[in-house]
Amino acid sequence: MLRFILYLFLIAYFARIILRVYKILQICKCIHKLRDFIRCQEIDTYETLLEYSPVIQKYAYCRKISYQNDLKSNLNNSKFILEELLDCKASQKHDLKRNFNPLYTLEAIFEIPCCLLYRLGLKRRRGNETLINVLLWLLVTVSNLLINSEGLKQKATLLVEQLIDKWQG
Repeated sequence: MLRFILYLFLIAYFARIILRVYKILQICKCIHKLRDFIRCQEIDTYETLLEYSPVIQKYAYCRKISYQNDLKSNLNNSKFILEELLDCKASQKHDLKRNFNPLYTLEAIFEIPCCLLYRLGLKRRRGNETLINVLLWLLVTVSNLLINSEGLKQKATLLVEQLIDKWQG
């Protein structure tokens, strides 16, 4: 059980860091394409920017670059989106630095039961989350201890053998 928790922690720790680095690299690529478009305003950079627009929209929510807008409105929107992406990049860098602290990974692991319940459709309430997380982790720990204890295995085996003998007998 302890080995499983350690592996889970290490996987979560490195996955959170890698995910932040990936997001920062994507945002940097978006910023680069926007700056090229704002500087050059050529058709080639405009079309590559429009092709990359769905990725930009993942990180910038206020304005939109699309084929429906004309060149001038897309240029104005690009300036606003560039500012928003620079803010997003700064917050992602802050989150990356924060993710190097192992306590944030432990917090994320601790919140797994509530996240699973939320994915199943149950609403989250901050007061209940902590209680649900503690109870479910205790349930997992106790059930693991019961399953792995030798005395319980012997009793369960004996009970199953007696049931089989009675059923056959």
